[in-house]
Amino acid sequence: SLLTKEESEKLSLQKECARMMDNIKLYEQNEAELEGVLNGLEEQLSEEKLSREKTTQLLQDEKRQLQDEMNELRSKHNSEVVELKEACDQRQTIITAAEEKNRELVDRIE
Repeated sequence: SLLTKEESEKLSLQKECARMMDNIKLYEQNEAELEGVLNGLEEQLSEEKLSREKTTQLLQDEKRQLQDEMNELRSKHNSEVVELKEACDQRQTIITAAEEKNRELVDRIE
């Protein structure tokens, strides 16, 4: 039996509708997959950001510690320099006194 024009159009519309429904299902599956991928990436990014913040904090702590050690060494060095200068001044005073005494003795001998 031949299909009437209306039946033919109805059948054609039903096929097109079925194709559209398949496309909608595929779209929804893709959307769900992409949502999952996006959530995974956001979670990974969040973990990496947290890791980077921890690393930054560790580096700042290490930098502070090194600066403290450097200041301590600088302070120790400066006090050692002061001690050495004082020791040199004392020796110079002793040398100067010895030279004066030596001159006096030379003067007495002559």
